[in-house]
Amino acid sequence: MPVLTVALNVAEEAQWQEVADRAVARFGKIHIEVNLMAVVYGAKVMVPLIKQHGEGGWVVNVASMAGMAGVAYRGA
Repeated sequence: MPVLTVALNVAEEAQWQEVADRAVARFGKIHIEVNLMAVVYGAKVMVPLIKQHGEGGWVVNVASMAGMAGVAYRGA
């Protein structure tokens, strides 16, 4: 299976577009797996590309177990 390895700071929105451009150039279409603002930025850039090829697609977001329970005196 072909792969594309790219260094990416997922918290930097601008880097997502560079990765998207390189992935589309390599594979022609986009499917992603990724972490809160990283998920937001990634989806913002990648979902329109998934929609563009008209075949549907998937975004798989993963989280640590810390996301399953609240912590006293901390925001969401």
